[in-house]
Amino acid sequence: MPKAAEKPLKIAVYAICLNEEKFVDRFMDAIGDADEIVIADTGSTDGTIAAFRRRGVKPHRIRIKPWRFDVARNAALSLVSEDVDICVSLDLDEIIMPGWRRVLESAWRRANLNHIYYTHAWSRDVTGLWHNLLDNRIHARHGFVWRYPCHECVAAAAGVPEEIGIVRHLVIEHHPDPTKDRSSYLPLLELAAKEDPDDPRHAFFLGREYFYRERYEDALRQLTRFLAMAGDGWLGFACAARRHMAVARERLGDADAALAAFRAAAAAAPAIRGPQVDLAWALYQREAWAECYETALKALALPEEVTEYGCDTDTGVLAEDMASICGWRLGHLEQALILGRQAMAKAPQVERIRKNVERMERALGASPA
Repeated sequence: MPKAAEKPLKIAVYAICLNEEKFVDRFMDAIGDADEIVIADTGSTDGTIAAFRRRGVKPHRIRIKPWRFDVARNAALSLVSEDVDICVSLDLDEIIMPGWRRVLESAWRRANLNHIYYTHAWSRDVTGLWHNLLDNRIHARHGFVWRYPCHECVAAAAGVPEEIGIVRHLVIEHHPDPTKDRSSYLPLLELAAKEDPDDPRHAFFLGREYFYRERYEDALRQLTRFLAMAGDGWLGFACAARRHMAVARERLGDADAALAAFRAAAAAAPAIRGPQVDLAWALYQREAWAECYETALKALALPEEVTEYGCDTDTGVLAEDMASICGWRLGHLEQALILGRQAMAKAPQVERIRKNVERMERALGASPA
C-alpha cells in the first residue's frame, strides 16, 4: 500500500515589537513562508502598525504593566492559533535564513522534536566574522512558557518532557538597532535577582549590565557572586564574567589586579581564543612584547569560529596584528611580515595595518603581497 501522506506542519512566527517601523519590510520578506504571523505591538507611536498592515498583517495591541519581557512574550504566544505545530519567536531586528522552513520541517519530522536549538549569529568582529551561539526560541505551540523579566528564555512547562534537536545549519542573524532604548534592562535584572537570588543566570546578567553602565564595583560584586554559584555548564558565561571583571579592575585603576584577572581568564579557558586575545591585548598595552607575542601566537593556534556566548572578544584587535608588531620588535622579521599580511587580509579596511605591512616589505626588500 502507498505510504499515507504526512499531515502538513503548521508554522507560526510570532514577535513583540515597539517602534520598529524600519525593520518591518525586511522582517516580512524573510518570514514569507510562515503559515501564520502574529505581531504583538506593545505601544508603538511610529508607523510600525501601519507598515505591518500594508504587508497584510494586523498587529495585536497589548499592554504590559508593569513591563516584563517574559509576560509580553507569553502574551504574544497566547495569540498564536491553537492548531499551530511549530512556533518561531523572532525579534524584528533578526533575519532568518532563506530556506528556513524546509530545514525546520525536516528536522522536526525526523526526530519528533518539540524544541529546536539553532545558530544565532549575534554580533560581528572587526573583520566581519560572525560570533555565534546556540539559541532555542523555536518550540511546540503547547507546553512551553517564557521565563525571566529580562534576557528571557523559553522553556518547557513543568511536567512537559523536552525533545530537543540541535540544527546548527539553521541560522538567524541579529542586526540590532544601536539607538534602541534599553534603559528598562537594569531595573528588570535587579528584579530578577531579587526574585531568585540563587540563580547564577541573574547574577551574571545583572553584573554584566552594571559593567555596561560603568558601575564597576557593583559589577565585580555580582560577577564574583556568579562565579561562586556557576558550575561546569556555565563555561561561556564564566569566560565572559572573568573578562568583564578584568576590564572593570583596569578601569578602576588597579592595573596589577586587572592583568592577574586577564591571566586567570585565559588560564580558565585555554582552548578558547577570545580570552587569549584579550590577554594579549592587555600585555600589548603594557609593552610586554615577548609575552604578548607568545600569547597572540597561542590564540592563533585555536579555532576562530565562536560557537558559545562569552567566548568571543570585543577588544576590536586582531591576534595576527599584535603578533606581527611584537614579532617585528623582537627581531622575528620574516614571520612578522607573514603575520602582518594575514592581518591585512582579514581587515583590509584598516589603513594602519596596511601601512605597517608596506614598511616591513620595504625594510625586507620584499615584493608587495
